[in-house]
Amino acid sequence: MIDVGSAPPLELGDAFHRVMEMVSLPEGEDLEQIAAAICAEAGIAGATNGVVEMARLCLASELLRGRYEQSIVHREVPFVTAHDGRVLIGRIDLLIPEPVKSNETAGVRI
Repeated sequence: MIDVGSAPPLELGDAFHRVMEMVSLPEGEDLEQIAAAICAEAGIAGATNGVVEMARLCLASELLRGRYEQSIVHREVPFVTAHDGRVLIGRIDLLIPEPVKSNETAGVRI
């Protein structure tokens, strides 16, 4: 089980997202070094192991396995959209375009 109580949720989440934005894909060979630096900078060095474990789970997920080599990977993609009369602003953590078959229109599944 990942220790998520080692840092405040906002700082922990921000550190995780920065790590995933910077880590080398697909193997994450620099994961520990990047996580240690980012957590230290955020003042949550004690959360480094938790951030590393969360990143490892993400990198090893079935959804992403093998997809890095197939297409261009975009990280932390900003978006603005309207939904139910409200404007939503955020970032897409990891965007991997679907390969386009010859009889399909190009598109992105989120």
